[in-house]
Formats: sequence, structure tokens, C-alpha cells
Amino acid sequence: MADQDPWSIPDDEMGDEDVPVAGRPEILAKLIGDVQERTGSNRLVMAIDFGTTYSAISFVALKPGDSPESILSSNIRSIQNYPDDIHANAGDPMRSEAPTELIYPLDRHFRKKANLDPALDGQADYGEQVEEHNPPQNGDHNDHDQDDVMEVDRNQDVYDLEMIQADTTGFRWGYEVHRAWGFRDTHSDNYIKALSRFKLLLHIDEETQRVRDRLEPTLNTLRMHKVIKKPIVTNGLYDDREVEIVMCVPAIWSPQACRDMQAALSVAIVAANFEGVNIENHSIKNLFVVTEPEAAATYVLGNSRSIRAVELSMRTHTSYLNEAFRDYIRQRLKDEKYLEKDGITIDGIVETIMMNEFEYRCKRSFDITIPNQPYKAFACEGLKEDKSKGFGQNRLYIKAETIRAIFQPCLQGIERLMFSQIEAAEAKGMPVDHVVLIGGFAGVTAVASGAVLRALNKERGPERYARSSYGIIRSEPYKEHEEHELAKATPTMDKCDGELYVNNTIDWVLKLGNVIPPVWQSAELLCRHNIPVHPPTPLICEELLYVSDHATESHYSRLHRKNRGSQLVGRIVANFNFLLDEGLITPTDPPRDSNGRQIGRKHYKVQYSMVIQVVDRDLKCYAVYNGRKITECRINIASGFLPGVK
Repeated sequence: MADQDPWSIPDDEMGDEDVPVAGRPEILAKLIGDVQERTGSNRLVMAIDFGTTYSAISFVALKPGDSPESILSSNIRSIQNYPDDIHANAGDPMRSEAPTELIYPLDRHFRKKANLDPALDGQADYGEQVEEHNPPQNGDHNDHDQDDVMEVDRNQDVYDLEMIQADTTGFRWGYEVHRAWGFRDTHSDNYIKALSRFKLLLHIDEETQRVRDRLEPTLNTLRMHKVIKKPIVTNGLYDDREVEIVMCVPAIWSPQACRDMQAALSVAIVAANFEGVNIENHSIKNLFVVTEPEAAATYVLGNSRSIRAVELSMRTHTSYLNEAFRDYIRQRLKDEKYLEKDGITIDGIVETIMMNEFEYRCKRSFDITIPNQPYKAFACEGLKEDKSKGFGQNRLYIKAETIRAIFQPCLQGIERLMFSQIEAAEAKGMPVDHVVLIGGFAGVTAVASGAVLRALNKERGPERYARSSYGIIRSEPYKEHEEHELAKATPTMDKCDGELYVNNTIDWVLKLGNVIPPVWQSAELLCRHNIPVHPPTPLICEELLYVSDHATESHYSRLHRKNRGSQLVGRIVANFNFLLDEGLITPTDPPRDSNGRQIGRKHYKVQYSMVIQVVDRDLKCYAVYNGRKITECRINIASGFLPGVK
């Protein structure tokens, strides 16, 4: 049982020489001595734009002395050469993007088999070693005349069946998924499950409900096979660089959605061997969050002028265009049952047309403004000619007017939203000079590259209003706070000191709605833990940190309705066994009641201070005993502020 009494430690129990205060100036100076940014080191600023249909990563490397203000958009680079990228043109901007799509094998051990688990440190533990064969020396060949036909090495005809199986049933991502859809039998494979548009799982509203409903059966299957987990409720690369990660998010995302995205990002960063991540609490050192519209506007307009960044509705995503075209093709082919043979299905044929014909050809070149365009031919192997249905031999013909009608709703939606935003801005006296399209109908790299520029200049960010509350779990003496009686809390008797406590209350130290300066520190929090002498128990004390997007009232139980939805975001664990080793602590005898009966147990009373500090977008907790820092923990709380906060 842990007992923490922040304000009422009697003077006779704790003399001045034993008070574990963190509030003394000399101690605080030691604690906050490392808050200054490392300006003399190499820096790598890397932005991740996780899009609904395509994603991108941009970065810039700075040397000591480089001025962030001198960095231009032309200095920013983006990741290219993704596996199975089909863009042959080196100047194609799509080379800097990768499809946000996955194919999972229904095998919970796929990460180990594919060497995707960072815990394996690059070592696979399955299968047999492949025997190495040295190339034959000149003297090893039979003496054939040079004009004879070259004899083929028989070993070249031996194929690795495991490798072939991995190509058809293994984990695939990005362009590997698009390549897989190019094979018609992929869609009928019962040993895999595909996921796309899963970003919308973090965007809860009526517009995306239909997409999330469609994803749920696939997610349930993957969970059932233990391929994925339930939603997270929430020696590195560039060792000589201070790495700053920038996370791009939609402007309408809630703090909870940002935390969920941060949790997923932290796992990915660990897998990529970057440092500065605490995987237990999903904390990413130096994480900066910026909205996608602001990042794109920064890329186009720079930091030198006032901008109004607005995000268009989720329903304008190109994934909805794909969905409409897919439904149309499926309707056209639904009665052509003769196409289904040798494991090939109509759905598989539709997906092949979507990847090979629509996604990379028609979708990117069709111009709806050109009248009287000829029919568009789409390859469909095995389709029999039937002019009444618009079928040629191995060809599916579609009228240009039909394609225009599929495009039109998405484009009209964009038009309506843009005009409404422009009119709303002008009504507030803010004329619009530029309109920047982002997402599926524009360049994703503008978002990722703009996010890098925005991270280099944080001075013009929004005011530091807390969007969430952060607090710690407490065990408070019963009736010490009026909230105990207001909540009709049920006290519990401590087994060591026999006193009544209300356990698991939350003291919201950093509160929703407050303005938090770049360097902020809480009042000193005095903690007390009672640990029984028998059986011998290590003097380990733990404090739990919680977050809530609505709670602000302290001293209520974690399970009280006022704290509904609060979540664990971190913990600080302090080892006080040195008190025993150094003879700094002695057992406290159990108390007795008025009749002389013992009502507790002999125990150690461990008392120390905890101080919570915010430095920019990181929250740090320190456990301090008598001026001695015992341990600390750090969690990133960028999601607890508006995106773009310095």
C-alpha cells in the first residue's frame, strides 16, 4: 500500500535535515540545468506525414552553426526508392510517396519470420542456414570448346520454396501491396488480409463511419489470429545527431487521436533503430506536432507572411474516388462468371484493373475539362467480346462521360468546401491570397517538407494552452479534502499504519485550459510509502501519471465519473534500497488502539519529494530524497497542446 501525504508531514517526524525537498533553489538549479536546447550539435529534423492514401517522409540535416532560418524548401529532401516503386521517371514527385497500405499474413509469427521484430536485432531464428557455394574455378570446368552451347548450372534451376512462399503470403507494405494486387489471385488468397485507409480509424465522425465499419471485420480477423494487437490506448541511426521527429496530423484530430498516432509512431521509430524513445509510455524525445494544412502552407508560402491554414473534409480523399470506381467496375463484371477459374475471382480481376489500369494511368491523366473524349480501354484478361456490354476481347471499354461522372462528386465537394472557407475568411477580414491543396488531390511531400520548415521556426506557434490535464495517482488521508465526502468515497484502512485513506485519487497537476510557459514547474509533491518489514520487501516506490482530455478537479477517485476516460501515460519507479544499505531508515512500530491492540504492522516509511517539470513539449518527473535525485522519467506531451506549439 502506498500512502502519499503532500502537505501534512509533522515537524517532529521530519526534521529540516531530512526533508527531501526539491523546492530549494540549489536543488532546482540542478534539476533544470539540462533544459537548454543543444545548439552546438548536429541536428536531423525528420517529418512523417501519415496520409490516408499515400505517406511521405522528409528531412534536413543541420551542422553546428547552421541557421534554421536559412533553410529553404529546396534544402529539404524526401525519402525515395521505396520497395517495388513503379515510377521510372526520376522527376516524378510520386517517387517521394508510398501507398498507406498493408497486407498481413494470417500468421502471428510473421514479424519473427520476416525479421521485422526489433527485439531480434537483425537475427532471424527460423529455417536452416543456406550453404554457401564458392564459384567454380577455371580448372573445375570440363574442357568444352568455346563454340559449344554453354552448360547451365543445374543449381540455378533449384528454387527456394520458402522465398517463393514469402513473396505470395508474407507481410507487404506500400508499393509491394500494389504489386501484389497486380496478380489476380491475390484477392482470393484466404491466408492474407489487406488494410488501407486505416488512418481514418483515428478520425471519429459520421463521414468516416462507413469506412471504419468496413475495416472492422478485417481488424477482428487479424486480432483473432494475433497478427495485430488491440488499439493502443495508447544503437541508433545518426548517433552523432540530435534527432527531432515531426508528426503531421489533421487539424481536426483530438488529443486522443494524436496520442494514439504518437504511440504507433514510437513503435516504428524503435524498429528503425532511432534513439530517444521510451516504448513503455510511447514518449518520443523532441517530438513536434504540426497540422497538415499549416505544414503545406508553410512549404508554399514560407514563414515570412501570415497564413490561414484550413483542412478540407475527409470525404474528398482520393480513396473515395477509388471506391466509387471499384464499385463501378465490379458492377460491370458481376455477371461474367466465366472469368472465375483456377482460383481467380471477379474481385481479384477488379483489383488488378484498379492497380494496373486506373491508379497509375487513368486516375493521374484523365482531364474532365476535355469534351468528346473517346472511350477508355482497360485491359481485362479473359473478357469475351460483347459490344452490347461495352466489352472487347480482353478489354473493358468505359465512356469518358462515365469516368467524368465518377470524378465529379469529389471535385465538386472540394470546390464547395474551398469557397465556403474563402468566404468565411473574408467575412472575418482575412482575404485569401493562395489556396493550397493537400492530401490525395495534391502533393503529399508538400506536407512533410513544410513540416520540416515549420519545426525549424517554432516562434509563431499558438499560445501554449493545455488541451489535456496531467496528474498523478495519490492515496489521500480520508476527509483531508472535501471532495472525499462530496464523492461519498469509501476509505480503506492501511495495513501498515492503520489509518484510513482514499486510494487511487488523481491530483491533476497540469490542468486543461491553463497557459503553460515553455519552462514550467509544479509545486513540490511530498510522497510517503508504507512498506512492511515482514516479509522482506524491496523499498521500491512507484508513481503513476495519468492524462485526461476533460478532467480538471483533483482528489476524486480514478474511477469516478469526473475522471472517466483518464489514461495511464507513464510511471516513475524509484529504488530506495540504499536507505537500508546506508542505515538511513529504521522500522516504524505499528500503532495501537485505545485498548492497546496492535492495528497495523511494523513497516518502513519512505518519504521523498516529486517535482513535475515541463520543458517545451516534454514533461519530466523527478524523485528527490534529501537533495539527491533518485530517478526521473520523461513523457512527451506535444499532443496535450495545440499542434504547432513551441
